[in-house]
Amino acid sequence: MRVFPTIARVALALVAVLLPEWSSAHHSFARYDTENPIEMTGEIVEFRFRSPHSILTMEVVGEDASVEVWELEGPSVPLLRRSGIDQDTLAPGDIVTVQGFLPRRSNGNIAAALDIRLAGGPSVVAGSLPLPALAGEITGTFSLEDFAGIWAHDSDPNPHSIGDSPLPLTSDVEAIRRSFDPLNSPARNCVPPNLPTILYLPYLYGIQISEDEVVLHHEYYSVVRRVPLSTEPRQTEPTGEFGIAFARIDGDSIIVESEGFPPLAAGLAADFDPNGMGGEVPSSERKRFVERYSLSEDRQRLSLEYTIEDAGVLTEEFTSSTDWVRLAPDTEIHDFVCDPEIAERTIINSVGGTQ
Repeated sequence: MRVFPTIARVALALVAVLLPEWSSAHHSFARYDTENPIEMTGEIVEFRFRSPHSILTMEVVGEDASVEVWELEGPSVPLLRRSGIDQDTLAPGDIVTVQGFLPRRSNGNIAAALDIRLAGGPSVVAGSLPLPALAGEITGTFSLEDFAGIWAHDSDPNPHSIGDSPLPLTSDVEAIRRSFDPLNSPARNCVPPNLPTILYLPYLYGIQISEDEVVLHHEYYSVVRRVPLSTEPRQTEPTGEFGIAFARIDGDSIIVESEGFPPLAAGLAADFDPNGMGGEVPSSERKRFVERYSLSEDRQRLSLEYTIEDAGVLTEEFTSSTDWVRLAPDTEIHDFVCDPEIAERTIINSVGGTQ
């Protein structure tokens, strides 16, 4: 790329400060040159307030007075709103300084924007998004209702790196994972991630409890799983991408069992999560998923241990875990509406492709 006085490499410390908590998880930061952050200053032409990513178009003036138009990919609507940004915060004509990364396979003036600052003002899109307020102390004896609330990961649970998957994959499926082409990802068509991927996203997780059901609300893609509390066997016919599920109480834990999943191209792992590690893992109709939720003694942390079975994809069952911290009860879960045109555009941009 040509170097402008307004485009410069910035300190590597930017990676450590900004990368861990920014990602919107639509695709892996392994596709970006995180070892060489850039900085540029220019004038906003257009700001598209969308999910899975916002798009900022800006004009940058070079040392020879020529003007280049850059397209910068930013966080999704829920992440922006959580940091106080709406569709009117950034407007055409505003002068901004942007820090971010170029795609490793750069093809044009495209970058991921991690930090955007208005001229003469504070950062308006912080690379490290603020965690909403934590909940106060919970008193009294333990009850099932203590699981209810709004939860968040206290750091980004995704590795954004390429490596070996911890899943015990058959050789055929491992070959599929290693040959993953981001341009063929279902995320390009706004297909939401499945279990367990959706449990690893840096978005809010809401739980509601009633006498007859557990409602699991994933902010990402606004996925809501309504799971009946029942001891009766469930139907086994598939009824959607998240299968058929029922929940039961086991001591101080909630168990959710799901089966009847349809075969999915990324049904066991997306490329950005700790099970995909740079490649997607498909699932079959034999997938079975068991979640065990438990609370810490002070009821401020929610822990999940899950087990996956999928004969023909996995050589044996696989168990792993993740956890969340409790947020203040008035924390808002924002709507996430995937824009198909933006989903396709940002995946193409991240791999240096053409539209």
